[in-house]
Amino acid sequence: MLVEWESKEGIYKYVSDPDLEDLHPHRELGVDDFVWHLFEKLEDLRPVLK
Repeated sequence: MLVEWESKEGIYKYVSDPDLEDLHPHRELGVDDFVWHLFEKLEDLRPVLK
């Protein structure tokens, strides 16, 4: 899954939003194994996606 956020602050705000607290376990437990990668811009992903 690829998610694009407008800023780093946007993802941190989402992750710490108390109104969404009950959804975070579903997001975190929805997959058995995952790795988080943070890229500054989509162009940084191009070598990884080839």
